[in-house]
Amino acid sequence: MIGRVSMLGRLGRSGIRSMSTSGLPPLRVSVTGAAGAIGYALVMRIASGEMLGKDQSVILQMLEVPGEGMKKLQGVKMELDDSAFPLLAGTTMSSDPHEAFGDADYALLVGARPRGPGMERKDLLTANAKIFQVWRHFLELGRCNSCERAMPVKDLNNLVRFSCLISCKEVR
Repeated sequence: MIGRVSMLGRLGRSGIRSMSTSGLPPLRVSVTGAAGAIGYALVMRIASGEMLGKDQSVILQMLEVPGEGMKKLQGVKMELDDSAFPLLAGTTMSSDPHEAFGDADYALLVGARPRGPGMERKDLLTANAKIFQVWRHFLELGRCNSCERAMPVKDLNNLVRFSCLISCKEVR
């Protein structure tokens, strides 16, 4: 508990630390689908420093769908808090892309709509293309600090090339 108290003691008034232990300002990383299986694994690795390095603090800006997705995201946030990652400077949870992509330094576009019962592949492609087009607007319109660094990623078992193609086309 002492480690936890000392970590919280470094937090600013807003609950977000202003600098990492190396003196670098925290980078904001937006993650869509953060409550899904892949998104969950990614946010844990990002918070531990495996993505941006062991001396770079991060603020995770997690996007999920309203309702059940946001309920699951609450659990992800609790696990992040309980893990007391020293590089995790803060977290935000939202179902609003304006908030989730706001001031982001990196954007990981993970997952989209899963295939439903009776859904054909073309229906899934059409639905996911619409989602990626919406995300594009926030990245393209300057909602992301470094759009050239946005990394489109999709459910690693389904439609990876399609999602990356849509994202790359839409962001350009």
